[in-house]
Amino acid sequence: MNVVPKRAELLPPTMDWRDSDSYLWVMALPRPALAWEFVRRSPSYRSAFHTNDSSNREWPWPMVRLEDPSLDARSAVPAWCGVDEILPVRTGVPPQEAIHAAIDVERLRCRMTLIEEDTGTTHVLFAERGRQLHLAVESDPSAGPALMTPALAPMALTVKRSLALRRLSDLAEHGELRDHLYPAEARAPRFARILQALDGALAGARHRDIAVSLFGERRVTRDWTSPDNHLRDHVRRTVAQGRTMMSEGFARLLS
Repeated sequence: MNVVPKRAELLPPTMDWRDSDSYLWVMALPRPALAWEFVRRSPSYRSAFHTNDSSNREWPWPMVRLEDPSLDARSAVPAWCGVDEILPVRTGVPPQEAIHAAIDVERLRCRMTLIEEDTGTTHVLFAERGRQLHLAVESDPSAGPALMTPALAPMALTVKRSLALRRLSDLAEHGELRDHLYPAEARAPRFARILQALDGALAGARHRDIAVSLFGERRVTRDWTSPDNHLRDHVRRTVAQGRTMMSEGFARLLS
Protein backbone atom coordinates (compact mmCIF):
# COMPACT_ATOMS: atom_id res chain seq x y z
CA MET A 1 0.00 0.00 0.00
CA ASN A 2 1.28 3.44 -0.92
CA VAL A 3 -0.03 6.80 0.17
CA VAL A 4 1.34 9.36 -2.28
CA PRO A 5 1.69 12.95 -1.10
CA LYS A 6 -0.84 15.37 -2.50
CA ARG A 7 1.88 17.82 -3.55
CA ALA A 8 4.13 15.54 -5.59
CA GLU A 9 7.61 16.98 -6.13
CA LEU A 10 9.09 17.05 -9.61
CA LEU A 11 12.36 15.20 -9.67
CA PRO A 12 15.44 16.66 -11.37
CA PRO A 13 16.80 14.88 -14.45
CA THR A 14 18.63 11.63 -13.84
CA MET A 15 22.40 11.51 -13.55
CA ASP A 16 24.70 11.76 -16.56
CA TRP A 17 28.22 10.51 -15.82
CA ARG A 18 29.65 13.15 -18.16
CA ASP A 19 28.12 15.95 -16.06
CA SER A 20 29.23 16.35 -12.44
CA ASP A 21 26.42 18.83 -11.75
CA SER A 22 23.82 16.09 -12.27
CA TYR A 23 25.19 14.41 -9.11
CA LEU A 24 24.96 17.44 -6.85
CA TRP A 25 21.72 16.22 -5.25
CA VAL A 26 23.54 13.09 -4.04
CA MET A 27 25.54 15.25 -1.62
CA ALA A 28 22.42 15.82 0.51
CA LEU A 29 21.66 12.12 0.99
CA PRO A 30 21.80 10.33 4.36
CA ARG A 31 23.69 7.05 4.63
CA PRO A 32 20.90 4.54 3.80
CA ALA A 33 19.97 6.48 0.67
CA LEU A 34 23.59 6.41 -0.49
CA ALA A 35 23.62 2.65 0.08
CA TRP A 36 20.62 2.37 -2.25
CA GLU A 37 22.36 4.38 -4.96
CA PHE A 38 25.16 1.80 -5.05
CA VAL A 39 22.92 -1.27 -4.77
CA ARG A 40 20.59 -0.22 -7.58
CA ARG A 41 23.54 -0.05 -9.98
CA SER A 42 24.52 -3.67 -9.35
CA PRO A 43 23.92 -5.86 -12.43
CA SER A 44 23.20 -8.83 -10.15
CA TYR A 45 20.65 -6.80 -8.18
CA ARG A 46 18.98 -5.53 -11.31
CA SER A 47 18.77 -9.05 -12.69
CA ALA A 48 17.37 -10.37 -9.40
CA PHE A 49 14.70 -7.67 -9.35
CA HIS A 50 13.54 -8.36 -12.88
CA THR A 51 13.49 -12.15 -12.46
CA ASN A 52 12.49 -12.36 -8.80
CA ASP A 53 9.82 -14.79 -7.70
CA SER A 54 8.03 -13.08 -4.80
CA SER A 55 7.94 -16.40 -2.94
CA ASN A 56 11.74 -16.67 -3.05
CA ARG A 57 13.29 -14.46 -0.39
CA GLU A 58 16.82 -15.89 -0.55
CA TRP A 59 18.60 -12.86 -1.95
CA PRO A 60 21.91 -11.50 -0.59
CA TRP A 61 20.73 -7.93 0.01
CA PRO A 62 19.43 -6.99 3.50
CA MET A 63 15.99 -5.94 2.29
CA VAL A 64 12.42 -6.86 3.16
CA ARG A 65 11.57 -6.71 -0.53
CA LEU A 66 13.49 -5.75 -3.67
CA GLU A 67 12.88 -2.16 -4.77
CA ASP A 68 12.77 -1.10 -8.42
CA PRO A 69 16.37 -0.19 -9.40
CA SER A 70 15.13 2.32 -11.98
CA LEU A 71 14.09 4.56 -9.06
CA ASP A 72 16.81 6.75 -7.61
CA ALA A 73 17.02 7.60 -3.91
CA ARG A 74 14.71 10.59 -4.27
CA SER A 75 11.73 8.41 -5.16
CA ALA A 76 12.66 4.84 -4.14
CA VAL A 77 11.52 3.21 -0.90
CA PRO A 78 14.16 0.56 -0.16
CA ALA A 79 12.96 -1.47 2.84
CA TRP A 80 16.24 -2.34 4.54
CA CYS A 81 16.14 -4.93 7.30
CA GLY A 82 18.45 -5.36 10.27
CA VAL A 83 19.18 -1.62 10.29
CA ASP A 84 19.69 0.10 13.66
CA GLU A 85 17.47 3.04 12.69
CA ILE A 86 14.35 0.85 12.40
CA LEU A 87 11.90 1.59 15.21
CA PRO A 88 10.18 -1.56 16.59
CA VAL A 89 6.62 -0.91 17.74
CA ARG A 90 3.70 -3.02 18.96
CA THR A 91 -0.03 -2.56 18.63
CA GLY A 92 -3.18 -4.52 19.44
CA VAL A 93 -5.08 -3.34 16.36
CA PRO A 94 -4.34 -3.68 12.63
CA PRO A 95 -1.16 -1.69 11.85
CA GLN A 96 -2.89 0.59 9.36
CA GLU A 97 -5.52 1.48 11.95
CA ALA A 98 -2.84 2.23 14.55
CA ILE A 99 -0.92 4.44 12.12
CA HIS A 100 -4.05 6.39 11.22
CA ALA A 101 -4.79 6.88 14.92
CA ALA A 102 -1.28 8.23 15.59
CA ILE A 103 -0.73 10.27 12.42
CA ASP A 104 -2.99 12.40 10.23
CA VAL A 105 -2.21 10.45 7.06
CA GLU A 106 -4.27 12.80 4.88
CA ARG A 107 -1.88 15.61 5.83
CA LEU A 108 1.31 13.74 4.92
CA ARG A 109 3.60 15.34 2.39
CA CYS A 110 5.71 12.18 2.18
CA ARG A 111 4.97 8.72 0.84
CA MET A 112 3.77 5.97 3.18
CA THR A 113 4.30 2.33 2.23
CA LEU A 114 3.10 -0.77 4.11
CA ILE A 115 4.77 -4.15 3.55
CA GLU A 116 3.35 -7.22 5.28
CA GLU A 117 5.62 -10.18 5.96
CA ASP A 118 4.55 -13.78 6.43
CA THR A 119 6.07 -13.62 9.90
CA GLY A 120 3.35 -11.20 10.99
CA THR A 121 5.54 -8.10 10.96
CA THR A 122 4.24 -5.10 9.04
CA HIS A 123 6.85 -2.65 7.84
CA VAL A 124 5.63 0.92 7.61
CA LEU A 125 7.94 3.21 5.68
CA PHE A 126 7.67 6.95 5.29
CA ALA A 127 9.91 8.28 2.53
CA GLU A 128 10.70 11.68 1.08
CA ARG A 129 13.58 12.53 -1.27
CA GLY A 130 16.05 10.07 0.23
CA ARG A 131 14.91 10.52 3.82
CA GLN A 132 13.17 7.55 5.40
CA LEU A 133 11.49 6.54 8.66
CA HIS A 134 10.95 2.79 9.09
CA LEU A 135 8.61 1.25 11.67
CA ALA A 136 8.50 -2.52 12.22
CA VAL A 137 5.03 -3.17 13.64
CA GLU A 138 4.32 -6.35 15.61
CA SER A 139 0.89 -7.54 16.75
CA ASP A 140 0.43 -7.59 20.54
CA PRO A 141 -3.15 -7.75 21.92
CA SER A 142 -1.97 -6.35 25.25
CA ALA A 143 -0.77 -3.14 23.59
CA GLY A 144 -4.24 -1.80 22.87
CA PRO A 145 -4.88 0.61 19.98
CA ALA A 146 -1.70 2.64 20.46
CA LEU A 147 1.75 2.25 18.94
CA MET A 148 4.07 1.19 21.75
CA THR A 149 7.85 0.81 21.87
CA PRO A 150 10.20 -0.06 24.75
CA ALA A 151 11.17 2.97 26.82
CA LEU A 152 14.76 1.74 27.01
CA ALA A 153 16.57 0.35 23.98
CA PRO A 154 19.66 -1.88 24.17
CA MET A 155 22.65 0.29 25.08
CA ALA A 156 24.24 0.05 21.63
CA LEU A 157 21.02 1.25 19.98
CA THR A 158 19.98 3.98 22.42
CA VAL A 159 21.06 6.94 20.26
CA LYS A 160 19.54 5.67 17.02
CA ARG A 161 16.29 4.53 18.64
CA SER A 162 15.94 7.91 20.35
CA LEU A 163 16.48 9.60 17.00
CA ALA A 164 13.84 7.37 15.40
CA LEU A 165 11.36 8.38 18.10
CA ARG A 166 12.13 12.05 17.51
CA ARG A 167 11.56 11.53 13.81
CA LEU A 168 8.21 9.82 14.40
CA SER A 169 7.07 12.59 16.74
CA ASP A 170 8.19 15.26 14.28
CA LEU A 171 6.40 13.50 11.42
CA ALA A 172 3.18 13.34 13.43
CA GLU A 173 3.43 17.07 14.16
CA HIS A 174 4.56 18.39 10.77
CA GLY A 175 3.43 15.77 8.26
CA GLU A 176 6.83 15.52 6.57
CA LEU A 177 10.33 14.19 7.08
CA ARG A 178 12.14 17.41 7.89
CA ASP A 179 15.71 17.39 6.67
CA HIS A 180 17.38 18.55 9.91
CA LEU A 181 16.59 15.15 11.43
CA TYR A 182 18.11 13.29 8.45
CA PRO A 183 21.62 14.73 8.14
CA ALA A 184 23.59 14.16 4.97
CA GLU A 185 26.49 11.74 5.17
CA ALA A 186 29.69 13.73 5.73
CA ARG A 187 31.41 11.80 2.93
CA ALA A 188 28.54 12.25 0.49
CA PRO A 189 30.55 14.53 -1.87
CA ARG A 190 33.19 11.80 -2.19
CA PHE A 191 30.54 9.14 -2.75
CA ALA A 192 28.98 11.31 -5.45
CA ARG A 193 32.28 11.29 -7.36
CA ILE A 194 32.61 7.54 -6.87
CA LEU A 195 29.10 7.07 -8.26
CA GLN A 196 29.93 9.24 -11.25
CA ALA A 197 33.07 7.25 -12.00
CA LEU A 198 31.19 3.98 -11.52
CA ASP A 199 28.46 5.09 -13.91
CA GLY A 200 31.07 5.88 -16.52
CA ALA A 201 32.66 2.46 -16.08
CA LEU A 202 29.28 0.68 -16.25
CA ALA A 203 28.57 2.60 -19.46
CA GLY A 204 31.81 1.24 -20.94
CA ALA A 205 33.66 4.57 -20.91
CA ARG A 206 37.45 4.71 -21.08
CA HIS A 207 39.24 5.77 -17.91
CA ARG A 208 40.50 8.88 -19.67
CA ASP A 209 36.93 9.94 -20.49
CA ILE A 210 35.91 9.32 -16.88
CA ALA A 211 38.83 11.50 -15.79
CA VAL A 212 37.60 14.30 -18.07
CA SER A 213 34.15 14.13 -16.46
CA LEU A 214 35.68 14.31 -12.98
CA PHE A 215 38.54 16.79 -13.46
CA GLY A 216 37.98 18.58 -16.75
CA GLU A 217 39.68 18.40 -20.14
CA ARG A 218 42.43 20.89 -19.28
CA ARG A 219 43.80 18.94 -16.32
CA VAL A 220 43.53 15.59 -18.12
CA THR A 221 45.37 16.96 -21.15
CA ARG A 222 48.12 18.21 -18.83
CA ASP A 223 48.45 15.27 -16.43
CA TRP A 224 47.14 12.08 -18.06
CA THR A 225 50.53 11.05 -19.43
CA SER A 226 52.47 12.22 -16.38
CA PRO A 227 55.26 9.72 -15.50
CA ASP A 228 53.93 9.26 -11.96
CA ASN A 229 50.53 8.05 -13.31
CA HIS A 230 48.84 9.88 -10.44
CA LEU A 231 45.69 10.78 -12.36
CA ARG A 232 45.37 7.38 -14.01
CA ASP A 233 45.78 5.62 -10.67
CA HIS A 234 43.24 7.90 -9.04
CA VAL A 235 40.62 7.03 -11.65
CA ARG A 236 41.39 3.31 -11.37
CA ARG A 237 41.01 3.42 -7.59
CA THR A 238 37.79 5.40 -7.78
CA VAL A 239 36.21 2.97 -10.22
CA ALA A 240 37.38 0.02 -8.10
CA GLN A 241 35.88 1.63 -4.99
CA GLY A 242 32.60 2.05 -6.83
CA ARG A 243 32.51 -1.61 -7.82
CA THR A 244 33.26 -2.64 -4.24
CA MET A 245 30.54 -0.38 -2.83
CA MET A 246 28.10 -1.74 -5.41
CA SER A 247 28.76 -5.38 -4.54
CA GLU A 248 29.20 -5.44 -0.75
CA GLY A 249 30.66 -2.16 0.54
CA PHE A 250 27.22 -0.51 0.65
CA ALA A 251 26.52 -2.46 3.86
CA ARG A 252 28.90 -0.17 5.74
CA LEU A 253 26.48 2.67 5.12
CA LEU A 254 23.70 0.77 6.89
CA SER A 255 25.49 0.24 10.20
